[in-house]
Amino acid sequence: MLKKIKWKSGSALFLALFFLAGCGENKLSGEKDNLLLETEEVTVGEAEEEEKDIIFIAPSPIIVASLFHRSGVAYKEGATAPYSKVTEFSSKPEKSLALGLYSIDLAYCVLNDKNDAASDYLKVVKTLSDGVGLSQAFDSLSLFDRFEANMNHKDSILNLLYIIQENSNEYLAESDQEDQMVILFLGAWVESMHLALYSSGEGLNKKTERRVLEQLSFLDSVIPAMKPHAKNNFLYEKITKQLEEVQKLVATSMPADADGEADKAVKLSPDMIQSIGEKVEEARNMILKS
Repeated sequence: MLKKIKWKSGSALFLALFFLAGCGENKLSGEKDNLLLETEEVTVGEAEEEEKDIIFIAPSPIIVASLFHRSGVAYKEGATAPYSKVTEFSSKPEKSLALGLYSIDLAYCVLNDKNDAASDYLKVVKTLSDGVGLSQAFDSLSLFDRFEANMNHKDSILNLLYIIQENSNEYLAESDQEDQMVILFLGAWVESMHLALYSSGEGLNKKTERRVLEQLSFLDSVIPAMKPHAKNNFLYEKITKQLEEVQKLVATSMPADADGEADKAVKLSPDMIQSIGEKVEEARNMILKS
């Protein structure tokens, strides 16, 4: 049996969350902002078992960043990746991971009204998008020019970020490259975790801890989806193994219930947060070639 993994409600959920987290950021509350997973089992032939496909529809970086922002993750100077690193990424795998990572930095700056920094990160994201063949995400409707023209209007910028993400997803789907979405999301996952842990200082509030736990739960989907890529690329292999180490750390902190099942209502201890943070930083350094 093959587990086909997909995000519940797909793009419709992302669209709904966007209007909550972006255009109406202050309305994000309660259980409505959960990112849920559903799985379904499909039978595959024995010959197909080696080449299993895992459908992975990744949340937009602006959604992830908005949820962390709403949870109380404040802007911290020096937390984002250096702009100058963009010239160091030469291969498509390097650029793809970096694109996801810098997309989070862009959203982080927009959400915190750091317009000058956001403008710089926009240029980095545009450069990396061109490098992986996603230039049409900006070229369509002159989004790059519209972004710079609306830099002082947060809601408009958030809307444009969402359009860029939708354009990218549409292109990847039309060109039969949907498997690249998980790579972009992996870069975004690493940076969102870095910013949440780095910006929270010595402790996480309850809302941020909840968001961190949500991000950690995504590893159950991200790691299997990355395995086919890891077979063919050493960088993907290293980072996937690093995420498996994070997954193991979380598993050790989950007490078992009476039936031997792990209790998902985990509370992260300060030591566990530090250990996870160290693993995330190692993965981030791999992406940034630090």
